[in-house]
Amino acid sequence: FGVPVLWRGRVIGNNGLTPGDNRQIGFFSDDTYRAVLGLDGEIFDSGWDYNLAYAFSRDQRDQAVPDQIGQRLDLALAGFGGPDCNPVTDTPGVGSCQFYNPFGTSLTTVPNDPELIEYLTNRDASQLRTDLTTIDAVVTGDIMELPGGTLSAAFGYQFRNEIRVSDFPNAAENEDLIFLIGTPDQRGRRTVDAFFGELAVPIADNDTLGLIEAQVAVRYEDYSSGQSSTDPKFALRWAPQDNLSLRASWSSAFRAPTLFQITNQQTALNGTLDPVTGSVVFLAETANPNPSLDPEEADTINLGASWEPIENLVIDIDYYNIEYTNLISTQVGQSLLIQEAGALAAAGCTAADIVAGVAACLAARNPAIIRDPATATALRIFTERENAPSAETEGFDITASYEFDYGNWGTFGIRSANSFVSKFDITQPDGTVLEGAGKRNANTPFANSIPEFRSNTALSWANGPHSINGVIRYISEYEENDATGGLIGEETVDSQTTVDLQY
Repeated sequence: FGVPVLWRGRVIGNNGLTPGDNRQIGFFSDDTYRAVLGLDGEIFDSGWDYNLAYAFSRDQRDQAVPDQIGQRLDLALAGFGGPDCNPVTDTPGVGSCQFYNPFGTSLTTVPNDPELIEYLTNRDASQLRTDLTTIDAVVTGDIMELPGGTLSAAFGYQFRNEIRVSDFPNAAENEDLIFLIGTPDQRGRRTVDAFFGELAVPIADNDTLGLIEAQVAVRYEDYSSGQSSTDPKFALRWAPQDNLSLRASWSSAFRAPTLFQITNQQTALNGTLDPVTGSVVFLAETANPNPSLDPEEADTINLGASWEPIENLVIDIDYYNIEYTNLISTQVGQSLLIQEAGALAAAGCTAADIVAGVAACLAARNPAIIRDPATATALRIFTERENAPSAETEGFDITASYEFDYGNWGTFGIRSANSFVSKFDITQPDGTVLEGAGKRNANTPFANSIPEFRSNTALSWANGPHSINGVIRYISEYEENDATGGLIGEETVDSQTTVDLQY
């Protein structure tokens, strides 16, 4: 070209083949196998039953997404393209060495040689395989009679063996694909031992107190990757009358990091707005594996009631409060760009200062963001999988349903399910609290869009061979908060109502 050139694009596009040539854009092939063997029966006429189960499953995906190989593209732009060209001894554009001309179209190989296009294109398949082996052993039975009924129990053990293997072609393994980047081959394995017990406790069943029953349970899991957790549950149900029941429960729960999260690197492509240069760029964000991740933990409180004031009219009301700790998340590339821009602005730095190598500006930069040294344009972002401090959410679920017959007019029915999120507070790694309820939460990995109110109402009528059903779905508006760190202002996502009718 005679002058330095910056390329922003994807060469060749649709693989350089004209429409109608059955061009292979890419393929995905999934095969899933599952085998289950079970055995159950009574233990020596004791009244206790056992259940043994073995399960094995395998999911295998072969996939190919054509892309261009970076090193080969660089050589071809310099005139050393082609499988038989030796860039050390040959002359650019002479004999077996070809120049790649980037000014063609995506619909034809012209003006380039089809063999050169194939030389630049990686079509090799990747293979991803996950195996899961599970062994379960459970015993159940009655322990003794109580005034309210029979005390029953269940005890069990579970063993799980997880394996995940990924095999990528050389160009992807070397991270040399110009669009998809690629990722190294990876293999991970872990085993899990779990023990649990549960009691069904009938406390009372009489005219004075009504029906009172409790559930007490506990589960322990131990992972070979270093995580473990013990989680109890206590639940109580009281039905003082046939048409009214009250319930309450408290439980703890956990979610261990996946084998993928602790062993696998992953590169995804995301649209970003770079505050430093003002450019809108499609960037590769590479999440690193983190074998030190702790399990997510949650404490849940639920209070509820079911009431049937008249026949066939049922009303359910539930309140929930969930406190999460050690949330597993992946940093958001857009957030890292915004944070780095803030640090650079505080130091009085511009993109030109980064290019000039001003020491104070280089010190204010985030090393996880790779920038072009000649233009300061963001090229790639490395993100971390991490445990966040905490989040708390609470809300109400209200459901009502009523069905009645109206003689020759047929049967009418109505059901309304409503959910209200009154709180979703997210404590971020820097200690600040984000009020997520009613927000889009674009720049936090701990929550998706959270409208405060959702409602589904269904109306139905049936008479002989005729029926009509209608569903009204409503989602309340929510704020477009922090989408770009205030770069393009705040907006609101409007409420949405849809109506489905079926005859």
